[in-house]
Amino acid sequence: MPRRPFRLFSTGRLKIAKSNFEQDGAYSIALYSVDEASNISENTMESKKVEINFAIDKTKPDVIVTNLNDSTTYSEENKSVTMVVSDNLKLDTVSVYHTTYSGNGENISYGEAAETWDSTRINELIAKNEDFQFTIPGDSTDKHSIKVVAKDAAGCENIIEIKDFYVTTNWWINIKTNAIVFYSLIAGIVAVVGGIGVFVARKRKKQKVN
Repeated sequence: MPRRPFRLFSTGRLKIAKSNFEQDGAYSIALYSVDEASNISENTMESKKVEINFAIDKTKPDVIVTNLNDSTTYSEENKSVTMVVSDNLKLDTVSVYHTTYSGNGENISYGEAAETWDSTRINELIAKNEDFQFTIPGDSTDKHSIKVVAKDAAGCENIIEIKDFYVTTNWWINIKTNAIVFYSLIAGIVAVVGGIGVFVARKRKKQKVN
């Protein structure tokens, strides 16, 4: 009788349907097997050390800038800006880009990031329950624009921009960009000039009569 080959172990392939991992979240896979001799094996055993843990993340981070808006003038020497940035699993980096420009702001060009939080700084903020903060200097009478880029550990990225705002104490910029004040000023000037014109006309008429 021919001898059966002696096998120390056997191997196989197990397929798990991807439909089990459609939702965002953290996953852990536990494998359990029993051989013909009723020996039990699990990948979560301390002796195996082959635990399978991973995360699925297809959602962009959330970015909310709480006190900065498009096309707004802030009469301040420096503007302190606060952001709330969060992710459903883990944030990796948050960067803020800033530039100034004149004109209509088409083809805005940003240089290097003005402020960046890496994972270490982000974890420190989370531990202290603090928000992201940065400062926009008010040393220019040009328009400002910022771009915020938030990226999570899975590589999902969210980019927001806030454009056409001013940070300056310059009185003319504050008047020019405030429609109510600007048109009230123009109306006042027109009224004063008109009043002077009427006064001069009346004075000349009176002189002719005399």
